[in-house]
Amino acid sequence: MAGNSHWVRLSSVFCMFCLAASWASGVRAQSSSENSKKTFSAPDTRIKTIYVMPSSHWDLGFLAPPEEILPRLKPHIDEVIANAKADPEFRWTIESAWQVREWLSRTSDPKQIQEFVDLVNKGQIQLSAVYGSMHTEFMGAEALNRIAYDMRDIEKRLGVKTDFAMMDDVPGFTLRLPQVLARSGVKYFVTGSNLFLYGGTSLTPGKMPLNWSSPDGSSVLLWQTQGRLGGYAEAMADYYLDPDSLEPYTLEHFYPKELEGSSRLEIMQAGVDKLLAKYKESGYPYDAAMLLYLHDFVSSNRAAKQLLPAVREWNAAGKEPRIVVATPAEFFRHMESTYGKDKFPAYSGDWSGLWSEVKINSPVISADARWAQDHLPIAETIWSLLTFRSFTSLPAGNFEDTRLKLFKYEEHSGAAQVGWPKLMSRSEVDQQNREYAGYTTTGKADVQYLIASGL
Repeated sequence: MAGNSHWVRLSSVFCMFCLAASWASGVRAQSSSENSKKTFSAPDTRIKTIYVMPSSHWDLGFLAPPEEILPRLKPHIDEVIANAKADPEFRWTIESAWQVREWLSRTSDPKQIQEFVDLVNKGQIQLSAVYGSMHTEFMGAEALNRIAYDMRDIEKRLGVKTDFAMMDDVPGFTLRLPQVLARSGVKYFVTGSNLFLYGGTSLTPGKMPLNWSSPDGSSVLLWQTQGRLGGYAEAMADYYLDPDSLEPYTLEHFYPKELEGSSRLEIMQAGVDKLLAKYKESGYPYDAAMLLYLHDFVSSNRAAKQLLPAVREWNAAGKEPRIVVATPAEFFRHMESTYGKDKFPAYSGDWSGLWSEVKINSPVISADARWAQDHLPIAETIWSLLTFRSFTSLPAGNFEDTRLKLFKYEEHSGAAQVGWPKLMSRSEVDQQNREYAGYTTTGKADVQYLIASGL
């Protein structure tokens, strides 16, 4: 690692996912230096503005087999568009490029597509540049290099632009990720780390935002949050900024039982007090913070009909800090304009949890995926050379189909498992596992054919 930049690594011990879906693990955080490459001493200011970023966390699987999840993006994003058109203060961040891909593949109305484009360009909807919330430590080197290809294609097709990436739920990432993101035109990276299987960092929230750098010096401005309920759910689950929200699986309120019977403002005040105490204890030096407002597969109606009214009630009552429903771009714009683009601390290294290791629960399937990852670039090289011959064209469709199969497996839900308790039937779990196995086995067969036919 370069110079005096911080090095943060989290090591983990993995225990296999048993039939009862119980996990055991250990994690240790270590830092070799307390001197950052760049230092910034700000006054001990109280947080004056809380930016709340609404979105929805989508697994490619988990709740249903992945191929059954895909069609659900059409009504979901249709609803996002309707809510954004109905309220100019509505904001939404689409977490993954695969979600936009699936919506576009099922949307034939040019007017609706143009409405979507207009909302993105106005700043009411923000797009993430990466394919999905990936197991980046498991991904092949070339697959990781192409993690932003899908959104770049969408940008060219629609005339939109994003310099922001988001991945949630996974508790850590490879140290190469900042390099790949930066060289793909990404400047800002947001992640909500789920500490259910450990991981995360020792830097949240006091050192956020920070410039996270790769060994080559490339960096992105990182905002990372974490929690045992998933850092991405913090605005509703940890700080009660939407008192009416229910946990989507238990259908219980997030706030503690001692707050039952309290008014919405009283519940929100308890959450804000908790937040301010945590940030003060961490030494957080800035006048604004961002909270992530997501949960699994939640509707945008939750933000439109619950979060926004609660925030308006809070602000109308003259409460402090002021709460703003926003996109990440609005938060980062405030931070950089207030403190300067080069004034945030720099850290390098990786952090990890246990979610990439889940792939070893299905070793044959993962071996097929690794083989395809390693050999797909070889097949591309062979066929690229063959195009110098007359009447030979690159089988681009074959390569694209295989790339997407691997991405679906490398997404953080992808691995043959027993399924999460009480979410799917036995037949649904079996179907999900068949689909994950199919992605890797047919992907490997595709690559073998491309190599054999090209030689």
